[in-house]
Amino acid sequence: MENQQNLDCRLGPLLRERQVLQLIPVSRATFRRWLRRGIFPRGHRLPGRISVWTLQEVLDWIDRNLQ
Repeated sequence: MENQQNLDCRLGPLLRERQVLQLIPVSRATFRRWLRRGIFPRGHRLPGRISVWTLQEVLDWIDRNLQ
């Protein structure tokens, strides 16, 4: 938890997969396929196999790809 708080301070708000999917209108399967193919950024790994994305990088990706 402390690592997540440190990342949050440096990178801005952090989003888990479920939160990213609320912003991007695709299924979980499509989202994971995009990750494997490099269509969507891989995110940042936290201990415990947790991936997070900064709110800003998700919003930037949406601006570039879903307009």
